Amino acid sequence: MAHPAPTRSPLVNEAIAHLRATMPTGGGTYAVLLSVGAGDHATAIAAELRFALARDPRIVFVGTSLGPGAPVSDPTNALQHVDSEREGFVPWPSVVVRVSEVNGQVSIAARLPGRDPLGPPEDGWTWQVP
Repeated sequence: MAHPAPTRSPLVNEAIAHLRATMPTGGGTYAVLLSVGAGDHATAIAAELRFALARDPRIVFVGTSLGPGAPVSDPTNALQHVDSEREGFVPWPSVVVRVSEVNGQVSIAARLPGRDPLGPPEDGWTWQVP
């Protein structure tokens, strides 16, 4: 027996409309790095968004991994170096989507990945749905 797709919140519907408007029209995949802030509401909306996006065959989700980075100076001993770790992204994101919650209010925002997809936005947010 087939089950109907769950109804989506207006917030998720609006975020999906924004994402689809920014996707290339020539085909190919669109890599989404989904970042979720703390809070039960943010977690629930992010799960709803992920489920909805997973239904679009053009969308792939970005995976992260830790790997060895370049040696860096040891802050406790100026003559020593320590190995660092760097985060890798596969595939490189087309967009970073952030679901966050402040005082029980959830918002979804998107931005270009820049040099550091997990860092602060270099050029601000492309769009935000409060």
